[in-house]
Amino acid sequence: DFEITAEIDEEVLTASFTSNTDTTPPALTGLSATGEFSSDDTTTYTSANITLNFTPQDGQSGVDEVILVKINDDGTRTEFPGVNQVSESGVYEVVVRDLVGNLTTYTMADFGLMNTIQVSNQAPVAVWTVDGVPATTNWYTTPPTALEATLTGETRMRVASMTINGVQVDSFTSFLGQNPVTLRANLADLPQSPNGDYVVVLSGRDMAFNTVERTFTLKGDFTPPTLAGSGLTGEYTVDGSAPYSRTPVTFTVAGTD
Repeated sequence: DFEITAEIDEEVLTASFTSNTDTTPPALTGLSATGEFSSDDTTTYTSANITLNFTPQDGQSGVDEVILVKINDDGTRTEFPGVNQVSESGVYEVVVRDLVGNLTTYTMADFGLMNTIQVSNQAPVAVWTVDGVPATTNWYTTPPTALEATLTGETRMRVASMTINGVQVDSFTSFLGQNPVTLRANLADLPQSPNGDYVVVLSGRDMAFNTVERTFTLKGDFTPPTLAGSGLTGEYTVDGSAPYSRTPVTFTVAGTD
């Protein structure tokens, strides 16, 4: 407590007041993060918002505000007061300030994340070859044997799978991700579907939880087409194996496959 005394024109005036001192910084408790994301040694990847969960506390002057801070590449800081969702790539901190200016800073690591967040919405790309040739058609005139599929993600592939006629033939899993990922199958070792086709389903997910799923069917046509003719019509004679005629001769033929 404080007391101030002043004498004015031989009159003594006294005033008293109480001053409270707050030197204890505020805090955030219950720190966690929710959303679809995964991390490697330096970066957390997501395709959507990451929500930062916390409860601000201050036992003296009280909490003034909680600020999400993005640290830009040039070292400047962009503040988002009252925001608890990370929705774009960058390096972030969370600052809590009390009513007298004390503050505490938390990094993304305090929320179980990496300090750098990368937001990616680009789906992985999947391509495949059949017997070493890019698969540009579904029809094959000789039985295919080797199928190879390659998946590439902007944030590296985390999981991938290939099934043929409902049977998983190859798969991949990595917590740190990999680019590219190659899946292979020997078609000669697999039963064909009742109609002789191979139904291939290729799926994968990258570190940011973007997904890809491609389905295609390898169709086999191993029997050559045939021609059936009903003969010549018109006036003609045959000398050896060649017909001769003075007028047009019609030859009727039909192809089947």
